Amino acid sequence: MSVALGHARKYRYIETNVARDTLTKFGKGDKTPDPYTPEQVRALMQRVEGTVWEMPVILGGLYGMRRSEILGLRWRNVDLGNNTFDVSEQLPFKVPPKTKTIEEMAPPKSNGRTLPITDLARPFFPKQFAAQEAQKEQAEKDGNPYYDNDLVVAKPDGSPIAASWVSSQFGKLLEDLEMPHIRFHDLRHTHATIFSTFCS
Repeated sequence: MSVALGHARKYRYIETNVARDTLTKFGKGDKTPDPYTPEQVRALMQRVEGTVWEMPVILGGLYGMRRSEILGLRWRNVDLGNNTFDVSEQLPFKVPPKTKTIEEMAPPKSNGRTLPITDLARPFFPKQFAAQEAQKEQAEKDGNPYYDNDLVVAKPDGSPIAASWVSSQFGKLLEDLEMPHIRFHDLRHTHATIFSTFCS
């Protein structure tokens, strides 16, 4: 089964080989770490405020969005007037290194969905938009290019962030913050509890 899924992944019919990738070693007993509690996610949100991790943690922790959905969310799909946003596309699988512009997004892994922008999450959207506008202005002042892909989460020059970067750097972030180790994907595992705790 693993070999067959490996071939399917090679030819991009699937994104991950679940037979090989599901179990990940994290220490004694090869136990996958427990997902964060709502209190731990709240602490993480506070500690990444004002950093590049702010929106990914908000969208992953509060909404259970996948990495590629977060990195492929575009402002055209955010409706602050009606306090909703659509998860209708995602960053394509295996974006080549140093990609600056994205011509087409991929469909989401699950069916598209419309999510509410709660009172807790709402301040982060205009804050992120304002930060990106400031980055555009600074790039223009410095005579540097800005790649406007309309992405909610992007590099300072507007180019897309690779999903692999999120996975590799998230562990380092938690280590620097001296917080328990989890995978970024593990934020999905508690979002239902978090949503009911924070947003009810």
